[in-house]
Amino acid sequence: VRLCQKHHLEYNAKSQFKLCVALGDTSISFFEDSLDQWKIDLSGQEIVTRDVHKEIISLKYLTSSMEFLVQSVQISLLKQDHVMLQSACLEALNRLGYNSPHISAQFLALYQSSVTSAWLRKLLKQALHWPSKSEIGSLVVQLERAYESKNYQLYSQCFEELTKTNSSWKKLLVFENHFDLLKEVDEKQYFLILQHSPCKKYLYSALVQGSKTSGKNSLDNPVMKISRTEVSYEKLESVQRMYEAYKANVHKFMIRLVHYFKLETQTEERRILLNPLGVVESGQAVEDLWTSLEEEKAKNNLFYYNIISNLWSYLSPAVQAFNQHFSSITDEECNLVLLADISLQQLPLEALPISKIGALKLFTRDFSLQTFFHRMVSYTHAKNAEAAVAGTEPKKGHKTPTGSAKGERIKNPLEKRLMADKISLLPPVVDSNNFKYIVNDDGGVKCGNLNMTTEVGEMLKVTQTKTARWTGTLITNSQVSPVEVQEILHGSSGFLYCGLGKISGLISSELLTCLNLNRSHVHILADKVTSAHSLRYETKADQDKDKKLLELETSLHVAGLLYLNGSVLTLINSGETNSDSNVKFVCSLVKTAVEGDCSIGNALHLTRFPAPPEPPLPQPVTPVGKGKAKAAKAKPESTQDQNTRPPLEIKLPESLDPSVYNMAAFGVPHVTLGDPIPNQGKK
Repeated sequence: VRLCQKHHLEYNAKSQFKLCVALGDTSISFFEDSLDQWKIDLSGQEIVTRDVHKEIISLKYLTSSMEFLVQSVQISLLKQDHVMLQSACLEALNRLGYNSPHISAQFLALYQSSVTSAWLRKLLKQALHWPSKSEIGSLVVQLERAYESKNYQLYSQCFEELTKTNSSWKKLLVFENHFDLLKEVDEKQYFLILQHSPCKKYLYSALVQGSKTSGKNSLDNPVMKISRTEVSYEKLESVQRMYEAYKANVHKFMIRLVHYFKLETQTEERRILLNPLGVVESGQAVEDLWTSLEEEKAKNNLFYYNIISNLWSYLSPAVQAFNQHFSSITDEECNLVLLADISLQQLPLEALPISKIGALKLFTRDFSLQTFFHRMVSYTHAKNAEAAVAGTEPKKGHKTPTGSAKGERIKNPLEKRLMADKISLLPPVVDSNNFKYIVNDDGGVKCGNLNMTTEVGEMLKVTQTKTARWTGTLITNSQVSPVEVQEILHGSSGFLYCGLGKISGLISSELLTCLNLNRSHVHILADKVTSAHSLRYETKADQDKDKKLLELETSLHVAGLLYLNGSVLTLINSGETNSDSNVKFVCSLVKTAVEGDCSIGNALHLTRFPAPPEPPLPQPVTPVGKGKAKAAKAKPESTQDQNTRPPLEIKLPESLDPSVYNMAAFGVPHVTLGDPIPNQGKK
């Protein structure tokens, strides 16, 4: 491709005109080598009035080479060869640039899906600890060794066996019809893609929109824009180091906070004992410690704001290229999913100003377009399976297949596992009557001003009017067994954990890879509450774990493992927190979702950004004068064209509360809680 392009462009440098490249759309002009395709948009064609026979021959070579490149992509998808797939996608992306944004955005999404698939495969293997102990671990190791030794027959056999026996492995696959996925996504769904180049010199960004409408025809002109920005990756690494230092500071603060609650409890007990004897116990030490903690908290909040400010200055050039299109989105029911690469997923992306852009109120993140589509398809398959068990099988088409002499369609043997189903993606509705919870309290030891068990109990009482009684477990002095957690996850449609320590302390990552949660779709994990008990327990438990095992217990890796098990939406705390802010946020989130009858994504937005109180109604004014007042003429609504609207200016707020953005959301934002019990006495 590079050789043909160089020959073609050097030959035409003398005549100074543009020619088309026949890759999907012949009206799209190619770029010249003397111009930067990532800075100048070459649209339109110049009319050539002389014989261009030699130039046309040169163009044919270029077109043939691009077709060969596209065929390499298709073969790589068929074999799931991510090394070749990533190389081919990146080559096509850099050859096209701005001159074909629709095609470039599709190749960027495919490149990101391939990178994510390779990362999830590595995560799955890392979570197995000892691969030889399990069948899936042995097959994964054998698959990799067969690929390295170029034994492709053994590679295909291992691949087929993994696909048949393990559902987690199926979610690693990249669909062969990846270019058609956006046609199956609703038009109200937007994706913001952020992906670094392999050399870390550039940051690719794209804003894409689903094209599926309520009618029979797809959306004519969905948003498909792409940009490439030159970045300094050292700046991002500096932000990552700052974030790690911030989490270390928060850990020290939480240890001091635990000491404060201990000292407060001891001082109160001494006061109760000494007051009858006439001795007045001074609480000056407690007050001084609290003042010191407030100062330290203010410093940590300022440090957090500096981290987000540096991160936004790094990402803003890539995002601001789409400000014009953000301003044209006026429907509040539209969703925005941030598809960021793994290096960005480790940072608190929820605190960025893109989480609240214009009318967009539903904001989540995900690993790639492929993982988002897998979540929707896994939910639909689960609903179809439930319908089949109930005796109401979904309708199937009876379209006559074509492709052979007998009228039977000739299928590739690998097509069944790679092609996405042509089904209507159902809006995810989770049965609110089958929600289960675990509240892990500290057994009476004070770790905040609010008791988690009491607050969650009050929240459940409030939501009883619209939901059945949620079943669950309250932990006080002991840890729940992994078997009990496994049973709760398997038997529920949604799972809520609120309490001490990491959720990975209740269930190991090795067991988490094999759960196959077909029915459990929503997981709200409000964990990482620090107390004296959790500090002792986790310090003792982490002594025998190496660095790789500790990495699996981060929120990013737990979200990845839950995705492999079929999670549609995962909400998980990013860092340590206290019981007060944790239980307040969770209770407010659930109350808003149940009482407001809205999606969890919308409830998450309303919890972070509460609506301002409604202004008081204006007092009626007595009219003065005689005669009837003339009705004021209604001003016509603005019919301003979307393309002429001013770009939306995205600014970072003056202050940020880390506790508001501590919970990261992975997956589908428009998940709702359904099947409510009707109120008694109402029709």
